[in-house]
Amino acid sequence: MSIQLETIVKNAVNLPYEERVELIMRVSESLLAKPRKSKQLEYGKYKDTGLRESTEDDFKLAEWHPSEAELNGE
Repeated sequence: MSIQLETIVKNAVNLPYEERVELIMRVSESLLAKPRKSKQLEYGKYKDTGLRESTEDDFKLAEWHPSEAELNGE
């Protein structure tokens, strides 16, 4: 548990019963709220910018190829 969450929990335990119930209700409402729909990509949005288009090689160059040390967290 993060330090921030641990602090919130400690403070919540010290709240009066009614305020703990209100806290639970407000957190529950935020969890039940309808998630925002992600914005769809627009095909051809940057077509007429005058810049060259990306190629398959551009994407291959941009891929991350970690070393053994990076994979081991070094």
